Amino acid sequence: MSTLRDQFLSQLSYQPDAFQVKAMDSIDADASVLVAAPTGSGKTLIAEYGIARAQSLKRRAFYTTPIKALSNQTFRDLGEL
Repeated sequence: MSTLRDQFLSQLSYQPDAFQVKAMDSIDADASVLVAAPTGSGKTLIAEYGIARAQSLKRRAFYTTPIKALSNQTFRDLGEL
């Protein structure tokens, strides 16, 4: 596991699910990741990790959602990091 991931996961009060770990593995391997899962299943955690990794590499990240309210909420949440 990467130091970045250790730091990222240490902020959580729970253990990530297997699909989240697998997606983070792919992100760490510089592979593209597409996550299709039900609402409330933890997709945002994967996006947040991807954004954290992009920032650590001084790269850009784009986060989109199909619902404007979700985009606005996520924008506020990410702005607090």
